[in-house]
Amino acid sequence: MTDFSYAFRNGRHTYTHQRVFRETGGVGVTIVRGKVCVRDGAECSDALVNYRIEASQSLVQPRHFVATPNAKDRITLHYWAEDDAGNKFEFGKSLRTDGETVIVE
Repeated sequence: MTDFSYAFRNGRHTYTHQRVFRETGGVGVTIVRGKVCVRDGAECSDALVNYRIEASQSLVQPRHFVATPNAKDRITLHYWAEDDAGNKFEFGKSLRTDGETVIVE
């Protein structure tokens, strides 16, 4: 996650950013589900997705955002994926926010 910008909109601290998914094992992968939680995990949004990353390639998603009502928060992004060899796995990232400041953990 890179290129963060901040805005306060509709009562929420909004962090727009670019998400970059990199496949580094040499086997193509499809991300099939994603879940974003704010308010230290108390409020979540879960969706089926179909993000394809070819072997040794990257998928760049510009202008994504997360929004939380709390100035200080821990935001989590969790994904479920399956590679072309049939292996299923999960991965994620966390963000710590404090007003306009965001730190990727």
